[in-house]
Amino acid sequence: TLEKVTIANGYVAGPWPAPTEGGGLYNNGGSVSINNCTFSGNAASENGGAIFNKEGVLQVSHSTFYNNLAFPTFGTHFGGGAIKNDSGTVNIDSSTFYSNSTVYGGGGAIQNASMGATADIVITNSTFYSNSATDTNTRGGAVANSGGVYTITHSTFYSNSSAYWDPNVGGASIHNQWGSLTLRNTIVSSGTMGGNCSNFGTFTDDGNNIDSGTSCGLTAT
Repeated sequence: TLEKVTIANGYVAGPWPAPTEGGGLYNNGGSVSINNCTFSGNAASENGGAIFNKEGVLQVSHSTFYNNLAFPTFGTHFGGGAIKNDSGTVNIDSSTFYSNSTVYGGGGAIQNASMGATADIVITNSTFYSNSATDTNTRGGAVANSGGVYTITHSTFYSNSSAYWDPNVGGASIHNQWGSLTLRNTIVSSGTMGGNCSNFGTFTDDGNNIDSGTSCGLTAT
């Protein structure tokens, strides 16, 4: 358990066998609880600029992530400027993500990928702004999903961006690739590039959501 801790300026960049994932923290199959913590200025050359969660359980509450960076050079499953979840379980509550970015892959703030096992992320009462996916092959300025399951409730996304070459499917805030994503009581607004959402998987509008455009395809009320 981490409580009221600041983790800043961690850096992992290999080359193999030196670490390339989790610039601030690497959870390999364990259970980690983070409360009232700050992660800033951390970087990783492949996954999880601040945190890499591999097949573990990660609980984050009342915490702040800013200016974290993942800088992979290839692979759609790579990324997660702040957090990368690889076939694990992540619960995020009452937290803020801003100015995080990934160079390639997806998820300027969070990347969720199922690599042969279930990958689940639940986000509640949290805010994402000014996060970015900066390469023309990168989608999901705030969050990206590759084959996993996302549930986002009572949260706000604004001023996130994706530099993906096709601005209609960049997903400035949210990109869902192959996986399942549910939005409930959530605002997605003012994506600066790439449209607010892009979806190539299963999307569920569970009601009371607001999209400042039409890219999220909201249907419920």
